[in-house]
Amino acid sequence: MQYIDREEDSMKVIKLFYQTLLLVAKEDMDVLISSLISKGHKLTPQRLHIIKHLWRKVIIDNIDDLYVEIRTIQHISWATLYSTIKLLHDLGWLERLGNGPRGKYYRWIRKDLKYVMSH
Repeated sequence: MQYIDREEDSMKVIKLFYQTLLLVAKEDMDVLISSLISKGHKLTPQRLHIIKHLWRKVIIDNIDDLYVEIRTIQHISWATLYSTIKLLHDLGWLERLGNGPRGKYYRWIRKDLKYVMSH
């Protein structure tokens, strides 16, 4: 049990750290969407909804909870959510941080923050 508590505390620290650093600009989302389209990926209304929902998050720490959140707004299948997260990860937009007490968790890769994070 102590291991889980430490991991949950670590997640809180990571979230706080990225919340203070991360200012998401609309232009960045436009770049993401343009990138998907230019690489031949379909931008369905469901995928766009998922991306917009994910974009507001600093860390995606529980896909099951995320699925419930998204489904309350728009009908989206588990497969669509998972494949969108996988696509964003494969294209280098999301970084998988590892497995936490509640499953896999991800964060947005913010190339513009690398200098800040390394110093």
